[in-house]
Amino acid sequence: MANKTVKKSTTQNNEVKKKKFPKLSLDEQISENNSENDRERKLKLLNLIAEIIVEATLRDLYETSN
Repeated sequence: MANKTVKKSTTQNNEVKKKKFPKLSLDEQISENNSENDRERKLKLLNLIAEIIVEATLRDLYETSN
């Protein structure tokens, strides 16, 4: 019999998050949100830089192989 994984609903995930983290003040929530946004932007920038480097490297290898 195959193992089935049961996905939690968004509501269940939110409930789990609420239990893990104590209630934060509004300023703390804003600060945490800003930090998360900064992390996401930095990650997107790093991914973009990596993509550009890979593309340029592949293009160079392709051009020099001909």
